[in-house]
Amino acid sequence: MVPTSFRQSVLHGLACLLLATVTLNCDDPFEHSKCRTVETTKSLSPDGNYEAALFKHYCKPETQKILATQVEVRRPNAGPARPGEMVFHIEGGHEINLIWADSTHLLIERVGAREGAVISRHDEWDGVSISYRFK
Repeated sequence: MVPTSFRQSVLHGLACLLLATVTLNCDDPFEHSKCRTVETTKSLSPDGNYEAALFKHYCKPETQKILATQVEVRRPNAGPARPGEMVFHIEGGHEINLIWADSTHLLIERVGAREGAVISRHDEWDGVSISYRFK
């Protein structure tokens, strides 16, 4: 029978070896942790029938490495039976302004972004027309 202290030493050594292997073979070991999508801003339409929400998606404990910025349009208080839809998705972290021109027209304004970083964009959702401005 193998003594408990020997087994613990072997397990400790294997854990250290695994940690060293991951650290040496990966430029950023934290990238493999759970990612988060955080709602940062909400903007209600003038009549209160729609809501635009801004999300930041990142995989680090700090928000300096934001992988994507997203905008969702939804009906407030609609519940899970009627979810909103992601209408804009851009690579990286960006300053986005959500501006309601009127009750059914949302302007998504990005200061300093190049249009090439856009992953997807919609021009309409459930009666809301969506326009874009890149400054």
